[in-house]
Amino acid sequence: RSTRAPFPRAVKLVEAILRAARADGLLLYSGSGNANGVDGDAVLLGPPFVVTDAELAWIADGLLSSLEAALRANMSETQSGLTITQQSGSTDPHEQRGVHRF
Repeated sequence: RSTRAPFPRAVKLVEAILRAARADGLLLYSGSGNANGVDGDAVLLGPPFVVTDAELAWIADGLLSSLEAALRANMSETQSGLTITQQSGSTDPHEQRGVHRF
């Protein structure tokens, strides 16, 4: 993004992200007002301690898909200033999206 300003609360971006995630079977925690008491969304992940690497990859992919869907549904790319790009060179689909395994 060209600015670090939070998304306006009126956009309700975090709600759109959670709706998209739930539609794919992914449950997330949300928060809002994290920047100034009104604006600023947060998405929190709460996997169990026994989560597998494959499940973490599924969660990361689901979060990325949900974020992309919410941004497409709520605003144009020029309004959000956010572009999610795929990196080239790697054959690992998670690394191509900037999602890295720990």
